[in-house]
Amino acid sequence: EEKFLNFGSTKIKVIGVVDDYNFESLANEVAPIIHFYRPPENGVHAFTVARVAPGRTADALKVAQEQWEAALPSVPFDYYFIDEQFQQQYESEDRLTGAISTFSMVAIVIATMGLLGLSSLITAQRTKEIGIRKVLGASVMSIMALLSKRFTLLIGIAFILTIPLATILLNNWLSDFAYRINLGVMVFLVALLGTLFVAIAAISLQTAKAALANPIKSMRYE
Repeated sequence: EEKFLNFGSTKIKVIGVVDDYNFESLANEVAPIIHFYRPPENGVHAFTVARVAPGRTADALKVAQEQWEAALPSVPFDYYFIDEQFQQQYESEDRLTGAISTFSMVAIVIATMGLLGLSSLITAQRTKEIGIRKVLGASVMSIMALLSKRFTLLIGIAFILTIPLATILLNNWLSDFAYRINLGVMVFLVALLGTLFVAIAAISLQTAKAALANPIKSMRYE
């Protein structure tokens, strides 16, 4: 059975229905859209869509301009690329992502330098203790774990304190999108593991050096 739509004063025959798709930013819900075919001899065209083969953009534009000027000589020829049009819809997100990435790298470098300095200070303060523990049979891994435990505890406390703020900020940002992900435990777990990895990597050199040192020299340390 044939189906028809009333498009203004025109009755249009429906020849197919496609699944919903995003033709605007993901900040907007999928809206209704109608695609219809209009032959060259039937009225004025607002725009046409063409698929261009890779590497043939210049040739395609030349042909499109010739055809357009032949069909509508009174309408100036203008064009844009769909991928660039979609990219412009996410320029603000791209700028935000770039700013966050830059500040995150700066924060990681500063935090790593701070951890290196703090680990050097704590290791120096506990040099004799480390020597005594080694004399009593403590292993290198147990000493490294002992020195790293304090940093791990501090990172855990800091992470717990920042979760509420991060959740609020991320939810506020995601609320601008009609289609969004939900913040689950895995998001924060990955962030915690990544933070611990960077912290342990930063302090491992100092802790390993202290754990491997000669216990006699450590006990004589002043």
